This record gives sequence, structure tokens and C-alpha cells, in this order.
Amino acid sequence: ALRTRWHENRADIVRIVLEVAVLLLFFSSSCSELRDLIEMKRTTGSVLPYFTDLFNVIDITAILLLFSTICIYVVLLVKMDGFNLAVRYHIYESLTGTDEFGEHVNWLQLHDGGPEPELRSGLCGSLDGRYLSEFSEKLDYFTEMMELKKMYHFYTALVIVTTLLRVLKLMDFHPDIGMITRTVRQGGTDLINFMGLLVTIMLIYAIMGYILFGNTVERFNRLDYSLLTCFAMMIGDTAFSEDIPNLEGKVAQSTGSIFFYSFMTLVFLFLFSAFIAIIVSALEDVKRENIGEPKSDLITDFTDLAHYYGHTLAANGMGLLRRLNVHTWFPWLSTVTEDKLYMQLNQWNANIQGASAPLDSPR
Repeated sequence: ALRTRWHENRADIVRIVLEVAVLLLFFSSSCSELRDLIEMKRTTGSVLPYFTDLFNVIDITAILLLFSTICIYVVLLVKMDGFNLAVRYHIYESLTGTDEFGEHVNWLQLHDGGPEPELRSGLCGSLDGRYLSEFSEKLDYFTEMMELKKMYHFYTALVIVTTLLRVLKLMDFHPDIGMITRTVRQGGTDLINFMGLLVTIMLIYAIMGYILFGNTVERFNRLDYSLLTCFAMMIGDTAFSEDIPNLEGKVAQSTGSIFFYSFMTLVFLFLFSAFIAIIVSALEDVKRENIGEPKSDLITDFTDLAHYYGHTLAANGMGLLRRLNVHTWFPWLSTVTEDKLYMQLNQWNANIQGASAPLDSPR
């Protein structure tokens, strides 16, 4: 289903508010990452060290995906605003007419400009096929919008995933909640080596399954299906074992058994156990680093989160206001009264000279 009017009732006010909030968060996040890049360039002379941190790469990727999603959404709104579909198109009615004897005729062959001039002169009614052409154009336009909406949903899903990863990064400041991100950082090198080995073995078995069982087993009849099947087997799916007895011949059944059990032994048992060992080892290292840090309860954790995000938003907001020179828009906000100035001068006088007598009042 495709809703062509997204902002036509009161319930859509919430959608508009959320869209504005997403835009503000997008600009705030973009400014924050740009500030980090400029700071890295100023301190190190290059922006390359910024991209050595995996979470910084995730931040940039999330921002680019969100920008692409916003662009797709705007294009989709523009296309939907220009889409108008009539209730009925008289396709066949426009292709019928009567000749000079009053007999009905049907023109089955359509031309871009209608029938030939010498044929059109003896007919009554419209035979140019314009309704069919218009309806076909509307269908093509609708198909484009549906494909664009599918792309919008796909990019939205990617934005949600990358945003989740960014949330894990932002929670890194807390000793307990940020243990996940610190564990990933601690075992980063081992995890990269493990993923390289895992992807290599998965590709080998996927190609092997496609070659051996592509003609007989549906789940291996395409290379991408074969890769998905191997991934499912890696996380414990044993559906392929039910297809082994249905293979033709003892040789094919034996080959299927060897393929299945070797994969489950090598990947599911050995490599999966190695992955758990890497995570546990990194987690133990992180726990040893956190020895002696005070523990907190759930209420304190939420308080820390609120304080952290409130401070971050306030800092970003004040930085944006300074860049916009908001104080020049409202001069009275930066005006210091005489009383405040007198109190400040007295405080400076007492701090510098140790004088006990205050300055004379300006009044």
C-alpha cells in the first residue's frame, strides 16, 4: 500500500514534529562530527587518525545514511504530491466508434497519434487511445513511487541499525553500561582476524554448496541463497539435514552428509567457540581495568545518563548560538546593570588588595 498524502489530517502533526526533531538531530550530529574532524586536523595535522576508531566510522556512516534517507523522503513527497489518479479511465470506450453505415468497429491496433487521417474521417467518437496511454503513464509513475518507497524503507532500516551502534558508543562514558563498547575495543584486533577467517570459510562452503547441490536443493540453487543457508547453519539451523535423505543416489547423500557435518563441526563448534573465547577474554580485561571503581544502582545510572546527555546538548546548543551571534539579535540580554558591575568590582578589589572597605557606590 502507498499513502500518497502524508500530511493531511491532525494525526500527522506528530509526524511533522518528529520529522523536525530528526532534522535538528541530524544537523546537531553533523556539526559535532565536523567539529571532531577539525579538532583532529588541528592537533595531529591530518584527519586520518579520526577514521582509525571504528565508532567514528560508524558515526560518519550513520550521518551519510540519514542524509540519503532524508533526500529519498523529500523526493518521494514531491512525487506523491504530483500524483493524481482518476476514479475511472474509459480505455475501451475511447477505442470504439461507428462507421458511415452506423456499424460498430473496434480498433485493436493503437497508434501514438490515433488512427490514420483517412480512417478517422469516416468515424464518430474518439479513437486516439489517449485514456490507455494516460493510464499506462500513471501505472509507470506509481511503480516508480513504490520502488522509491522500498528504497526509503531499506535506508531507514540501515539508519536504525547504525543509530543503535551509535547509542552503544555514547554509553561508553559509564563504567557499567559502556562495558560492551570497551569490550569490543579491547578485542578489536582479534575480532577482525576472526571475522576474516569466518568470511573466508563461509564463502568456500557457500560456493561448494552451490556447485554440489544447486541443481537439486532449492536453498542452494543460487549463490546468495547458498550463502544465507550457510549463515543459518552457522547459528544452529539444521533444516538442510532434512534434505540429505532426498538427494538422488548414495554418493549425493554421502556428499551432503560430509558437507553438513564438516560445516557444523568447523564453524558452529570450533569457530563459534573461538568467538566466545575472544569476547570473554576481552571482557575479563575490561573488568580488571574497572577494579576499584565505585558501583552504582539503576537510579544513579539514569541520573548519570540524563546529566551527560543534558550537558552535551547544552554545550552543542550554546556553541550553535555563539556561531549565530544570537546576542546581537537581543542586545539587552548582554547588558550588565550598574549594581551587578559594582558588586563585581568590589569582589575584585577584595581579592586583589585584601581591602575590607568597599568601593563607593556609583549612586
